[in-house]
Amino acid sequence: MFFLCMYFAVIAAAIFFVRAFVGHLDESSRLAVPVIGARTCVLELAYLRGGRRAVLEATLARLQARGLLALAGRCVARADGAERGSLDDLERAVYDATAFPKPIAEVAAICRDALRAEVDGLDVRLRGEELFTSLELRSRTRLLSLFCTILIACAGLALGTTVAGRLVAGPLLTALAGSFGILALWMCGRVPRLSDRGRRYVAALDAAFPEAAKPRSFPELPTDFDGCALADSAVRAPAT
Repeated sequence: MFFLCMYFAVIAAAIFFVRAFVGHLDESSRLAVPVIGARTCVLELAYLRGGRRAVLEATLARLQARGLLALAGRCVARADGAERGSLDDLERAVYDATAFPKPIAEVAAICRDALRAEVDGLDVRLRGEELFTSLELRSRTRLLSLFCTILIACAGLALGTTVAGRLVAGPLLTALAGSFGILALWMCGRVPRLSDRGRRYVAALDAAFPEAAKPRSFPELPTDFDGCALADSAVRAPAT
């Protein structure tokens, strides 16, 4: 069993190495948090937290808070006597789409072009601020995880056919340990969607906009409609 303990130590060392590698190569940790104060900071927080769907939810919530939209079950419409006033492009698209009561999912489909334009602008600006993990870091981490997977598999094979093979359940225990080790390696080695700077920026935005820290959710919104995904595949998990 001593050799199985050594095998577990190899697996733990591989996991630790991958995690340390990710943290070391995230150069954004050396950068200061961007200055807060732009008008779109609430939408920035929404996009950093949950991607496209969160941006649309934040827009609906903002219009409702300003008394421009009224929600009734799964439908949304302009509030009685509401005046549009100053709206950005996405807010204007949502406002124009709700001249008559419509299901929220239908409003989302009508506004998908304005949503895409808003999100594209946010994405370019926030990536320029190095708030998202770089593709290069993701690629390097995958390669390192693959190398460590091969290392764990080879070590397990060698152990299972030599020392552990002398035990009654040695090969089986080695195979189970290797399988769980590889699974843990890929789970722990996942690169976060946001860089270190991005996570610190989200924390700063939470403090600056406490009303947006827990945005309203609209479960009526689809995750995908007409080929336009509302939930970015890279996020699907809390941003922090």
